[in-house]
Order: sequence, then C-alpha cells, then structure tokens
Amino acid sequence: MRRRRHLLWIALLALTVAAPPALAKRAGKKKTKKKPVAEEVQETPVALAAALAERARAALDAGEFEPALTLAQQALEHDPGNARAMRVAGRVYLEVGISLLQQGDPRAQDLMIHGITHLQLALEAEPTGPEADEVRELLAFLSGDGLLPDPTVECPPEAGAALAEAEDHFGRNELDQAAAKYEEALAGCPENSTWWMYSGDVLFLREDYSGALERFGRALALEPCHWRAHRFASDTHHRLGDLPSTYRSALLSVVCNPTYENGWDYLGQTMTNYGGELRRLSADWPAGPQVSPSGEVVVNLAPPVEGDEEASRESALMMVYGLARVPIDDEALGLSALQVEERAVTLGLDFLGEEVFTATYGRPLMRAWQLLARAQADGYLPEAILMLRLDEHLVDDFLAHRDAHMERMLRYTATHLAPLNDDSPIRTDPTYPAVLPELVD
Repeated sequence: MRRRRHLLWIALLALTVAAPPALAKRAGKKKTKKKPVAEEVQETPVALAAALAERARAALDAGEFEPALTLAQQALEHDPGNARAMRVAGRVYLEVGISLLQQGDPRAQDLMIHGITHLQLALEAEPTGPEADEVRELLAFLSGDGLLPDPTVECPPEAGAALAEAEDHFGRNELDQAAAKYEEALAGCPENSTWWMYSGDVLFLREDYSGALERFGRALALEPCHWRAHRFASDTHHRLGDLPSTYRSALLSVVCNPTYENGWDYLGQTMTNYGGELRRLSADWPAGPQVSPSGEVVVNLAPPVEGDEEASRESALMMVYGLARVPIDDEALGLSALQVEERAVTLGLDFLGEEVFTATYGRPLMRAWQLLARAQADGYLPEAILMLRLDEHLVDDFLAHRDAHMERMLRYTATHLAPLNDDSPIRTDPTYPAVLPELVD
C-alpha cells in the first residue's frame, strides 16, 4: 500500500500538467552568477532569517539548487516561524523537487511534500497580502481541487513554529525529534486535527501502528470527515490485519471528499489487493448550453461527428442534459443545485432509454452515464451525482447530503463504485457485519 503525505500524487501532476511558468523554466535553466546580497545584516534571528531567505531566493533564481537548499534551511533555523522564510523555503523545496523528479531522483517526492507543507505553514502564519495570495494560488494549482479545502484551525505562532521544526525533522527522517516537536505543537494547539494526523504518521513510520491509529482517531474525533486521516487510518488497519476496517476507512476517505484523487487511488489499490473492482471513472463534461448576460441561451457543444455514431449520440445527449441545466426560474421554483442536476440527468437518461443498460460504450462520458443509469435504477441517483459530478455548484448540497445520509453514500460507493468480490477476504472476515453494518442486508 502506498504511504506518505497527501501530496504524493503531485509528482504525477507535475509531469502531466503544465506547471506555472516559473516552475516550468527552472529545470532547464542555465546557471548564472548569483545576484549580490548585502553582506552585513542586523544580528537578530528575524533579520538573519529574512536575509538568508533572500539569498536562497537569489540562488534559486540563478538555478543554483544546492546553495538554495542550504540557505533556505539556515533561514528556518534562525526563525522557524518566519512567514517569509517558510514561503521561500517552500518554493525552494518544491522547485528543486520538481527538477529532481524530471531526473528520476528518488529524493524528489519528499522534497515536494516538504515544499507544500512549508507553503501551507507560511499561509497560516501570514494569510493576507500579495505574497500570501500568490502562495494560495500556487497551492490551489498543485492540489488539483479547491472545492473542499482541508480543515484548518488558527493556532498560536509558537505552536506553528514547533510544527515547522517537526516537519523539518520529518523531512530528514529524524523521527524521534519530529515526534517530540509534534507533541510540542499539539500542546499549543490540541484542536488541530491535521496535526494529530501528522503525529500519527510519525508513529506509523516507527511501526507503532496502534499508537498511530489512536492519533488518527483523535484527528477524526475533531473532524469526522477528515478524508486524509481516513486514508491514513485505512493503511494502518491494513498493517494491523483488520481488513474490514481497511475497506471502510478507504471508502470514507472518498465519500468525505469525492475529489480526493489520492483517496481513489488508494481505494483502487485496496480493491486490487483484496478482490474487487474500482468502477469509478473520470470523464470531461462539456460546458453545454449557457445563458449569456443578455439572457440568450448559448450552445457550447461540439456538433455531431459524421461517421461516429457514439460521438454523435453523446453530443445529442449532452444537448438534452445541458438545456435542462440552464438556470431559468430555478430559484423562483425553490430548486436546489442538486435538484436541478437530478432533473437534467433524468431527462438525459430518458433520452438514452434502455440502450444505456445494454450498449457497450467506448467513450468515457457515455460510460459515466451508464453508472448514473444503474444508480437511478437502484435508487441512488442523488448519491451518484454527488460522487461522480461534484463541482462548485453542488458543494453546499453535497455537504448537507453527506452529513445527513452518510450510510447511503457509503452503501452506494461500496456497491456501485468499489464493489468487493463475493469471495473477498474482507467480505468473508467474521467482523465484516460489525464494521460495515450498512452494507449487510
């Protein structure tokens, strides 16, 4: 099972999605002379950290990665809670990590994770201002979704500084020192669920799985739908041999956040390991018809494709679906975003008719409609829409439905998107009915 922090998948993102210009240029940039930096600085930790951070930034701009890493680390040592130092260190770790990734260097992933952590800490320490806005935009780009941001808590600066030190030790695999600093951070901010998860991760790497599970439980007691804590707990249950709990926690990680790609990837591994199939698929949904500022309906769909019957069928289907989503009088009718989506999907399925159950589609979008059809037939259409179609318009309805109907969300996901084989060791485990009672008839 793959382990590590929630941003491992950024390694793939960095290679498959165009990086921001500043990042994309770095790997191939030739070294130039470093920009001069003032030799004399005021001898205070804050001033030293600021000066070293600027020198690290200059080294990074010059493509001199090793000096940049050293200077960034020195800046943090002088003032671990300095927002500027954390921003620069985060950028250095991230950009160096991306460069090493392109070279196949095994250090790349840890550096990138380290970079993201420092950018997040910098944003917590200094959440306003132009530089904070840039960091926020970069994090949104890297995370791949901003629909359901990680749970956040405002913590005292001293606790944040202790966490930064813990993360530094963690990145260097100094687990004893990291554990001590996490304890110090949590003493100053015990209500931070993510920090409990981080402290559990250290115990996991020290193979104290029971201790790690207790920490993940503390995180989930504070934030019951902390999707990353559920994934970490799943991996820990796996190490302890509790297969039903492994499956349940993996399901919860994606039910809590259907846009959590690392959670889907982990759930897919669980299905492969223990006998099952991950049927969830990603498909690009065209924008469809829209209402212009003047009130006119504008069609944004591709025309039928001559000679490609399935593509033409898809185009016509999306026209029917898209027109049903045009927001005309929905507010006056008191319809929620989810109700509008249900209406549009129902009309689309009516258009397809019985063929949707028997056809062998090759196009991902048409296969997604087959998932919706099967969900509707089994009475799970709202759950299917929220798990497969979650976007910014559906967030409020998703959160309300998830919190009110968690068992239905779990049952739909387990039976339609990630079903177990009948002979799976998870299903045949004697504790299965107790761990997943909502899945047992």
